Amino acid sequence: MPLYFFANDAAPGDATGHMAGDVWFVAKLPTLATAASEEFDSILTGPNGMTLYTFANDADGMSACVDACAANWPPLFAADADRAS
Repeated sequence: MPLYFFANDAAPGDATGHMAGDVWFVAKLPTLATAASEEFDSILTGPNGMTLYTFANDADGMSACVDACAANWPPLFAADADRAS
Protein backbone atom coordinates (compact mmCIF):
# COMPACT_ATOMS: atom_id res chain seq x y z
CA MET A 1 0.00 0.00 0.00
CA PRO A 2 1.51 3.36 -0.95
CA LEU A 3 1.93 5.99 1.75
CA TYR A 4 1.73 9.73 1.17
CA PHE A 5 2.88 13.00 2.73
CA PHE A 6 0.37 15.89 2.99
CA ALA A 7 1.66 19.17 1.56
CA ASN A 8 -0.13 21.20 4.26
CA ASP A 9 1.60 19.47 7.18
CA ALA A 10 4.20 22.04 8.23
CA ALA A 11 6.27 20.11 10.79
CA PRO A 12 7.11 16.53 11.74
CA GLY A 13 4.20 15.03 13.66
CA ASP A 14 1.55 17.23 12.04
CA ALA A 15 -1.48 15.23 10.93
CA THR A 16 -3.70 17.92 9.47
CA GLY A 17 -4.64 15.70 6.52
CA HIS A 18 -6.36 13.09 8.70
CA MET A 19 -9.97 12.56 7.54
CA ALA A 20 -9.53 15.05 4.66
CA GLY A 21 -12.42 14.46 2.29
CA ASP A 22 -13.25 11.33 4.28
CA VAL A 23 -10.65 9.47 2.18
CA TRP A 24 -7.30 10.38 3.79
CA PHE A 25 -6.31 8.79 7.08
CA VAL A 26 -3.19 8.77 9.24
CA ALA A 27 -1.32 5.50 8.67
CA LYS A 28 -1.23 3.95 12.14
CA LEU A 29 0.83 0.84 12.68
CA PRO A 30 1.93 -1.20 15.64
CA THR A 31 4.70 0.46 17.60
CA LEU A 32 7.81 0.61 15.45
CA ALA A 33 11.31 1.49 16.53
CA THR A 34 14.82 1.60 15.21
CA ALA A 35 17.83 -0.40 16.31
CA ALA A 36 21.53 0.22 15.82
CA SER A 37 23.26 -1.90 13.19
CA GLU A 38 26.96 -1.90 12.42
CA GLU A 39 26.24 -2.76 8.79
CA PHE A 40 23.21 -0.48 8.14
CA ASP A 41 23.49 2.27 10.80
CA SER A 42 19.89 2.09 12.01
CA ILE A 43 17.20 -0.38 11.02
CA LEU A 44 13.43 -0.50 11.44
CA THR A 45 12.08 -2.99 13.98
CA GLY A 46 8.63 -4.19 14.95
CA PRO A 47 7.00 -4.02 18.38
CA ASN A 48 8.92 -7.15 19.44
CA GLY A 49 12.26 -5.50 18.55
CA MET A 50 12.86 -7.83 15.61
CA THR A 51 14.19 -6.46 12.30
CA LEU A 52 11.64 -5.64 9.56
CA TYR A 53 12.45 -6.42 5.92
CA THR A 54 11.17 -5.52 2.46
CA PHE A 55 10.67 -8.19 -0.24
CA ALA A 56 11.81 -7.37 -3.78
CA ASN A 57 9.17 -9.70 -5.29
CA ASP A 58 6.25 -7.68 -3.87
CA ALA A 59 4.57 -5.50 -6.48
CA ASP A 60 1.68 -3.07 -6.72
CA GLY A 61 1.01 -3.14 -2.97
CA MET A 62 0.46 -6.90 -3.00
CA SER A 63 2.52 -9.38 -1.01
CA ALA A 64 4.15 -12.15 -3.03
CA CYS A 65 5.17 -13.93 0.20
CA VAL A 66 2.56 -16.60 1.01
CA ASP A 67 2.43 -20.13 2.42
CA ALA A 68 5.95 -21.37 3.35
CA CYS A 69 7.40 -17.92 2.62
CA ALA A 70 5.01 -16.27 5.09
CA ALA A 71 5.79 -18.95 7.67
CA ASN A 72 9.49 -18.10 7.44
CA TRP A 73 8.97 -14.35 6.96
CA PRO A 74 5.81 -13.51 8.94
CA PRO A 75 4.27 -10.18 7.95
CA LEU A 76 3.71 -7.30 10.35
CA PHE A 77 -0.03 -6.65 10.50
CA ALA A 78 -1.85 -3.60 11.82
CA ALA A 79 -4.68 -4.32 14.22
CA ASP A 80 -8.19 -3.83 12.84
CA ALA A 81 -8.59 -0.80 15.11
CA ASP A 82 -5.52 0.79 13.47
CA ARG A 83 -6.77 0.42 9.89
CA ALA A 84 -8.45 3.15 7.93
CA SER A 85 -12.18 2.71 7.73
